[in-house]
Amino acid sequence: MAAEAGNSIAQNNLGLMLKTGYGGMRNPLEAMKLFEKSAAQNYPEAKANIGFMFCNGEGVVKDFDACAKWLRKAADDGVAQAQFSLAVLYIGGTGVSKDENEAKKWVEKAAAQGHSEAITWLRVMSEKSRNEAPPNPSINTDAAR
Repeated sequence: MAAEAGNSIAQNNLGLMLKTGYGGMRNPLEAMKLFEKSAAQNYPEAKANIGFMFCNGEGVVKDFDACAKWLRKAADDGVAQAQFSLAVLYIGGTGVSKDENEAKKWVEKAAAQGHSEAITWLRVMSEKSRNEAPPNPSINTDAAR
């Protein structure tokens, strides 16, 4: 098996299967071990997955400092989901100091890669900065009166 042979992509992919239970076997502890092996070989997505494991407390104790640390490594390596997630941490000051400028920087990087949530966030923030209400078609204020 490629994961056992040390292939970082296979280790990450098998880790994802174990994390989610795809194929019937869910084992977050083993998933974390595989992500760590893959990340030790500098595989960016594995670094992001370690961050998400710490954020969610899967296979490890929930630790937002470790979450931010690993998401930052993956974000620096260009993983768009890690960039967006790191921005969310900066917006809320979770695991990092609250910093809207840093958040915007990471959202812009994720959006530049086509990350849909980042693109939406930038659009909404742009509309807010022009003092326009962001569109919200699910709310009809006239119906509440």
